[in-house]
Amino acid sequence: MKKPDIIFVVLDTQRADRLGAYGHERAVTPNLDRFAEAGVLFEQAVAPAQWTIPSHASLFTGLYPTAHQITQSTHSLNPDLPHLVEVMRAAGYETVGFCNNPLVGILNNGFKRGFDTFYNYGGAFPSVPESSSRLPWPLNQASEWYTQF
Repeated sequence: MKKPDIIFVVLDTQRADRLGAYGHERAVTPNLDRFAEAGVLFEQAVAPAQWTIPSHASLFTGLYPTAHQITQSTHSLNPDLPHLVEVMRAAGYETVGFCNNPLVGILNNGFKRGFDTFYNYGGAFPSVPESSSRLPWPLNQASEWYTQF
């Protein structure tokens, strides 16, 4: 049986009540709304922390900030902690990250651990591919699919 394709989307500091998929009356997020219709929409997701770094550490490890201890931008993930990307890679998935948040994509905090390829779109030295046609096959296919939304 073929493994399902997984696209894990994180929008930092996005309020659910401002997205059409969650009932906002104005059509301010039509692409995300279509994306939500075609995927899985979580109705009761709650952030484990009030800001980017500890919240992302929890997303990648499945642990609360009290367990992973990443509460400041100067902290790094303990290499002994599980990491979602490494688990996915060990299960045979090709792992690719696209990030425009310097707190996730630039700092040496262990968040990029396990990605086969990681594109950083934020900060002074982005690693943006020149065009989607030059991406490796699965990435090119994902890029074409994503532009539908």
